[in-house]
Amino acid sequence: MGSNPILSATSIQLMPNVIAGLLIGGLSATWGQCLTNPFLWGAVFCLGQSIFGWSKGHYTASFEHSGDTPQQARRKYYFVEYVTAVVTALPCAVLVRFVILALT
Repeated sequence: MGSNPILSATSIQLMPNVIAGLLIGGLSATWGQCLTNPFLWGAVFCLGQSIFGWSKGHYTASFEHSGDTPQQARRKYYFVEYVTAVVTALPCAVLVRFVILALT
């Protein structure tokens, strides 16, 4: 059984998403901002991935190797990147927001 390209793609660059989550939680004035800004961050992160092409080649090649067309591979890659960015930034933002509320 071969490796799953979706699972291996989820290990892509978590640190920028953690930092974004910490900043979102620290700079958000309301809970609404704290809960919605990670979704915007996911789009910004994917845009950065698109412009700069960070590590895209390796992962899209693994998707293509599993039988996907190049367009399907790109869609899967950006979907995984978006979900990873949101799922990483959101808990970090909420945690920081709770800490700030507890300290004030």
